[in-house]
Amino acid sequence: MASNHRDYLVVWFGVRLSGDVVLASRVDNDGVIIDSVPFEISTDTVLLNQLAVSSDGENYLVVWTTQTPDTIGLDLVFKRIAIDGSILDTIPHLIARNHNGIYKPAISFSGGCYLVVWNQEDNIFGCRILPDGTVLDSNGFSICVDTFQQLEPAISSDGHRFFVTWTDNRNDNYDIYGVFVDSLANVSIIENISSLTNNHFNVNISPNPFTSKINIKNNSEINFLKIYDISGKLVKSFTNASTQIIWDGENNQGQIVPNGVYLLELQSNNNKITRRVIKLK
Repeated sequence: MASNHRDYLVVWFGVRLSGDVVLASRVDNDGVIIDSVPFEISTDTVLLNQLAVSSDGENYLVVWTTQTPDTIGLDLVFKRIAIDGSILDTIPHLIARNHNGIYKPAISFSGGCYLVVWNQEDNIFGCRILPDGTVLDSNGFSICVDTFQQLEPAISSDGHRFFVTWTDNRNDNYDIYGVFVDSLANVSIIENISSLTNNHFNVNISPNPFTSKINIKNNSEINFLKIYDISGKLVKSFTNASTQIIWDGENNQGQIVPNGVYLLELQSNNNKITRRVIKLK
């Protein structure tokens, strides 16, 4: 959801027989739903994964990740929505493409341009987009590239520059790091914002995304592991006490699960965490 200070634009995924679609509806500042019948932003595709939206004070920019039959991995695309709810782009415009996938997009507006950030191969990338739809950084520029994992980017702005944060395991804990990025794509020195050490969990899940098998390791014995699909339906459960569990992508009936997002609920001793994983072709 985003606001242009006149109304709000709420965006979400809908399901069609032919594939997923991006839907939207505007709500005014009095809480009145402007679009009682949601309008479709995207065309039908095989898999839509994650989305984000921001505004330049007038129009909106909606970004989402998508997988189509002729692509491998996930693409990051966008469309612009005018203040009156009309769609300014007839087809989605490509921001970035990666065969291993693009995840967790986030977006903000500052200094005359949007900055879209995302997770790609355990690194953080960004792309500037002008309000007229011009992509300034084809396939993105690196914000943080390291041998360790950088995950879950978030972004905000003060009207002059952007502040981008993410979780980072370079110190064997998932700490929070952040940088400033200006409208010219200059990135400041990385700063460790906080050291958030979890004394009970040191979970390593790899590879993520995965195609056939995924390895879940913990620093202490896993009492149980439950795997749910994105709708919350239980897919697979493990109860053996071990520090390592391998999931081969099968459900409790021995069937291979379809591609998509899955939630891993892991309990060790009296502590429980949830992690998200993605299965690709």
